[in-house]
Amino acid sequence: MWAMLWMMACRGTQTDWVPATRSDGGGCELSAIDVPLAPITTANAERLELVGTLCVPGESGAIHEVFDAAGSLYAVGEINQIQRWDVSKGTTRSIPTTEPVRSAAWSSRATQMVLGFESGALRAYDLNGQLRWTTKADQHHTGGASALTVRDEHDDVFSGGADGWVRRWHVADGALLARRNTGGSILDVTVREDDIVVCGDGLGTHALHGDTLTPGESWSKREEKTFALAVRPHANHLAVATTRVTVWEGLLETRLQTPIQGAASTLAYHPTGDLLAVGTWTGQVLIYDSAGRALLKEQKADMGRVLAATFSQDGTYLATAGDGGRIRIWGVVGVR
Repeated sequence: MWAMLWMMACRGTQTDWVPATRSDGGGCELSAIDVPLAPITTANAERLELVGTLCVPGESGAIHEVFDAAGSLYAVGEINQIQRWDVSKGTTRSIPTTEPVRSAAWSSRATQMVLGFESGALRAYDLNGQLRWTTKADQHHTGGASALTVRDEHDDVFSGGADGWVRRWHVADGALLARRNTGGSILDVTVREDDIVVCGDGLGTHALHGDTLTPGESWSKREEKTFALAVRPHANHLAVATTRVTVWEGLLETRLQTPIQGAASTLAYHPTGDLLAVGTWTGQVLIYDSAGRALLKEQKADMGRVLAATFSQDGTYLATAGDGGRIRIWGVVGVR
């Protein structure tokens, strides 16, 4: 059945989302968030609590990416499927991917998701699970497509791979526009407000010009392995996770004031830009103010490694994921 659905998708025909069962067989029931949630702010972040757990039915593989798109929460990773939840209703749908997904990015302008696969291929899907485009075999990232980010205002997407290449693609049709080899295995990539592409690899953090991917600013750091990057919305602040987390405002450096137990593995800014969420390899979830000067909340996610984190687009919840095929939903319970 999965193979037939995948063949339909590759032919560009409509592929329906497959309803998933209500339980993963391990006692994790899928249910709606039935408590009112207030927008998360610096004033109430200390009240952040676990308000729900979502499961990928029948799967226990690691989840590498979670993102909120068009009112639904999506997850991909070693689960070999795209999983979609309507968090408010507790319903879930899935579509097979036939191989593990290493990275993902959402284009709100093109209304499609771009996925980077273990084989090194990139594929774009619409919200109905229909395949929009796939990269040519000779353009795949050797060793896997490990990082993706979308620049909506320019209709392009940037990918990074274990082979050290950073590539720029047209988001509508997957045409290759530019490429540059950084010399290190790419672990994350993001784009600042000034169109500087920032890459994190095994050698450190460095910058490229967005359109041409030529080397950029002199602040580029080639000192420590960089695991994750995040750009603060509406600002040029850049959060960088190495063995510590550093927030850069231009050339001004601010290190998080509270030590993290184990290196940070993922970073996510709140849509307002007022909060920074940090996930760690040891299962911690920490919430800081935007500049990283104050720790507002610390939680144990209880999932092994925290590999992915995202705030909902309306800012009412934080989703974290990692080992075990489960997603934790964190929120501030409001008043009915």
